[in-house]
Amino acid sequence: MKQSMLIEYDITFNPSLRQIEIRLLVNKPIQEGQTLSLPAWTPGSYCIRDYTKHIISIQATDRATHKKVALRKINNNTYECESAAQLEVCYILYANDNSIRGCYCNFDRIFINGSAAFMTLSGFESLPLQVKLNKQRINPEYQVATQLKPVDAPRWGWGTYFANNFDELIDCPIAISDLHIKEFLVDKVPHAICMIGRILGDTQKLTEDVAKICQAQANVFKDVLPFESYLFILHLVDDNYGGLEHRNSSALIASRQSLPMDGNDRSKEYKSLLGLFSHEYFHAWHVKRIKPNNFINLDLNAPAYTTLLWVFEGFTAYYDDLGLVRAGVITREEYFILLVNQIVRYTRLPGKDYQSLAESSFDAWTKYYFPNENSINQGVSYYVKGSLVACLLDMQIRLKSQNQKSLDGIMRILWEDFAKQSKGISESDIENLLVDSGVEKSFLQQAVYECALLPIEDVFSQFGLQLDFAPYSQIDVYYPDAPPVSSTQGVFGWLLKKSDAAVTVMSVLADGAAGQAGICAGDEVVAIDGFKTTQRSYDVLAKRLKSEQTVVVTLFRDNLLKNISVKLATPQLEIAKMSPMNYLSPLQKEMLDDWLK
Repeated sequence: MKQSMLIEYDITFNPSLRQIEIRLLVNKPIQEGQTLSLPAWTPGSYCIRDYTKHIISIQATDRATHKKVALRKINNNTYECESAAQLEVCYILYANDNSIRGCYCNFDRIFINGSAAFMTLSGFESLPLQVKLNKQRINPEYQVATQLKPVDAPRWGWGTYFANNFDELIDCPIAISDLHIKEFLVDKVPHAICMIGRILGDTQKLTEDVAKICQAQANVFKDVLPFESYLFILHLVDDNYGGLEHRNSSALIASRQSLPMDGNDRSKEYKSLLGLFSHEYFHAWHVKRIKPNNFINLDLNAPAYTTLLWVFEGFTAYYDDLGLVRAGVITREEYFILLVNQIVRYTRLPGKDYQSLAESSFDAWTKYYFPNENSINQGVSYYVKGSLVACLLDMQIRLKSQNQKSLDGIMRILWEDFAKQSKGISESDIENLLVDSGVEKSFLQQAVYECALLPIEDVFSQFGLQLDFAPYSQIDVYYPDAPPVSSTQGVFGWLLKKSDAAVTVMSVLADGAAGQAGICAGDEVVAIDGFKTTQRSYDVLAKRLKSEQTVVVTLFRDNLLKNISVKLATPQLEIAKMSPMNYLSPLQKEMLDDWLK
């Protein structure tokens, strides 16, 4: 039965113009005047997005008198209404954000990320509310996927939905389209994957693998699942990748080519997709419920700074790939390749020498989410380095305790003693837990607060893992699974964007040959030693260049032709392979088995 609510959102869609119209109805507004605001950012994505920039129009009316109510903007995302007996605020959003952090509306699909769409009323944040979805101008056969509670809506259907408060409202994204739905159980709890877009693959294989991954991640915490059901919303598009966690759902976007072709698919793209599912599902515990102190009562009008993203995102990035091998959807050998790739992503870029993990976490709002051509030289990823620190912590705890303790145990303590008690976590809480488990304070100081190189080879060796090295080109700085090069090949240390039209420098390593010679981002390379460079010819030419060789790079900069001499560098030796040592002690064998099972 439909409930009478103080607050209602009535939503209609105009896919022709990519617009979403929302009528916010307030039956008993504050009589002195009502303040309302649209969040400036969305939890889980640490970037001020200024969603009000998508508001096309906004006006207020007193429904009791049918008269307009004065409405004025008092800051970037906040409005103030004069008094009204029954307030109606109608606003239209432009919805063309083809990601999972905003709103999107066309004839093929509709997506609403709550933070980007729903205004909150000052003083009413904790009250229950309703959302009505109207299907005028939308294909009547389309279905609705959301974790909002239905009031009069059938399952996967149109109608009215309910949320206990504003926080729950914005934490339950809404997807509308021709849904391809696959369902499964984890510990008897219903789970579903709702796929949107053209299906080019084996969705049954995907469902079976995701179910195994969810079970493996749930096993870390050894408790009942913290939700009554869980929903994955997967947008399948031509070329995109990302995810955003929510309390009992997650929104994912990936290439339709990443779906498995059949039951034997072992492609890199499919493993990456499984890692995305694994990552966002782990967040249902870690970030959504296990939180840093200042995430307990979030202010979505201003940044929520923390130095602990290396714990919350970094640990999750560690467990996402680890969850794949524990679930049995990849082999140990495949997991070692993924781990090697993370190591190379960390060691290859010079930015690791200038920014600590704590600084990277704190500066996410201004640096990580706003990269530029020099980011590789001045920063380190709290995802990448954070995941490696988590791995080293796990190994050290197992080594110190003779495999009686692990990082899994730390996660269970965080769950039992903090999340279930609604307590936030401080830096000292994390440090004390790790030190009590056998981690040296000096390691934490160097790994988290300084820029010292992580002792990866030393710790891995103690754990029973052998690392083999090979020369690698620095050309493909973002994709470390590029093939190794000859030890005599000369390298530039640049990242290129190659197309039929041009070969353009995207970034240069500050300590690389091209950077030292004065080549910079934006330069268009047209020839090397007189040989024309094209998308096809560059790779062939690059293989013939020798280390210490001096070449002349001909390029256009600001539409002016320049010739720059570059003395090519020698490829660095980098970790190319990881494998268990030939002779393992009984403890090492036990640790490896327990770690990956």
